[in-house]
Amino acid sequence: MHGIHHQTRVIGMSRGLPWAPLRSVVAVVVAALTAAALQVAVAQGVERWTLIDIAPLPVACEGAPSTTCPLVRPLGSTDWRAWEGAIEGFEPIDGHAYRVLADGAAAAGALRVAAVLEDVPLGDVQWRIHAAAVANERLEFGRERDPALRFDLVSGRMLGTAGCNQLSAPLATGVGQQIVIGRIVSTLMMCPDDLMRQEQAVLQTLEGALTYALDGEHLRLHSAGGSLWLSPVLPSRPSAAGRTWPEPELERLAERVAEAADADAAWAFDPLRVALEWLPTMPESAVVDVERRDTQVEFAPYSVVSLTVGGLLDDSVAALRDVVVLERMDGGHWRIVAATEAQRCARGDHVGWLGLPELCP
Repeated sequence: MHGIHHQTRVIGMSRGLPWAPLRSVVAVVVAALTAAALQVAVAQGVERWTLIDIAPLPVACEGAPSTTCPLVRPLGSTDWRAWEGAIEGFEPIDGHAYRVLADGAAAAGALRVAAVLEDVPLGDVQWRIHAAAVANERLEFGRERDPALRFDLVSGRMLGTAGCNQLSAPLATGVGQQIVIGRIVSTLMMCPDDLMRQEQAVLQTLEGALTYALDGEHLRLHSAGGSLWLSPVLPSRPSAAGRTWPEPELERLAERVAEAADADAAWAFDPLRVALEWLPTMPESAVVDVERRDTQVEFAPYSVVSLTVGGLLDDSVAALRDVVVLERMDGGHWRIVAATEAQRCARGDHVGWLGLPELCP
């Protein structure tokens, strides 16, 4: 396979490097900041970083009704609009809801996507039901009979079970982050009372129009009848979109940075130093190129750090590239919110960059 392929990770998926990193002390990497091999460049002219939500299915473009445009909105806004400009560096896939980090090019009629922060594939993933809230009562679901739902926006069907009967219903998209579920049909089994109660809670919530949103690592569905909390059942292989799932290593790093900030450690307030904490430690012979991009304001809310490590890392991996997106927290320290990784192979016919889970030969 040739070309560049990335896998994006958001406070999510196990890092699982395809090669055994050489665990020398982190000070080796930090000390390299003063070495001639390390080049640091801050891109100029970037007005701002903007978090953009992209709805799972496009709509008819206002200026050309015969074509479709993605629905987008800035994070925090309730107003969706059909985006008729270009989207550079990223191509949305129908049936996936995205949150992306874009630079300040929207005024010029284009969105240049720096990183995909959230990717919720509603159509081809089974979502296990964790809990429901109806009539001011919250029900916690066990794993008995695997209560789970699947939302296929392409074929227009919802399928699944709440733990007792099999459920099926027509499915359509509404405005923005909204889905509309039609009349639900089910099998007619009788189950223990606790399973029947949780099934009724699910049926009551799934009536009519639902809004969906990410709530931590969970998907939350809300309607006039109640709310459901679901989490993805991990697929056996990633999709072409490069899915994002919870990653304990990033969570642990965020906790360590917060502790360092409480102790007034200077590195916690430097996005470059925090990004280097995520990068695996290298052999001393490695050549590290770093590019940092952020807003040209005194207190930039986001920073993007690209790190390319050259030099033979082992007998199969010649280079490693990480792109790390960081957010400035209220206390002034930085937290990594997304990271992408690719590797260049040292042998064989793999002349481009490969993204996980593909491995160098």
